[in-house]
Amino acid sequence: MQNVGFVAKPLTVDHYYLPLDRQPKYQVNKQRSDVDYDHIESMDVEMVGQHLNDLIAGKPVMTPVYNMKTGYRDGEGHKFEAMPANGVLVIEGIHALNPLYTQAVPADNVFKIFISPLTALQLDDANTVKTTDHRLLRRMCR
Repeated sequence: MQNVGFVAKPLTVDHYYLPLDRQPKYQVNKQRSDVDYDHIESMDVEMVGQHLNDLIAGKPVMTPVYNMKTGYRDGEGHKFEAMPANGVLVIEGIHALNPLYTQAVPADNVFKIFISPLTALQLDDANTVKTTDHRLLRRMCR
């Protein structure tokens, strides 16, 4: 994109999780429930939509910084500078293609594409970790 005059600016939606006390829970067993970080309802969809519209309008935003250890956002967040006229916002993270994020954004400002490198994790000269297992490991680390 740079070669044709565009400036790509990545925005990760992994920091837009709702605070722990507002997270949807699922029942693990009769005694215990847990947070479902993989569900779209665990994300602050409204804030993502507002930030997308603000960025498209050329305004800077304060993106949250989510702390997975505490389950809450840290501090004031991170300043995401206004998009330049030749800017392309690249949204990255879980549910990045979910239409709920862009439902309030004018359709002519949205272009969605899925890119996923098939990376084989090499254990040794003869063994690799399957892509599906590698994806599970990344999710567990998140």
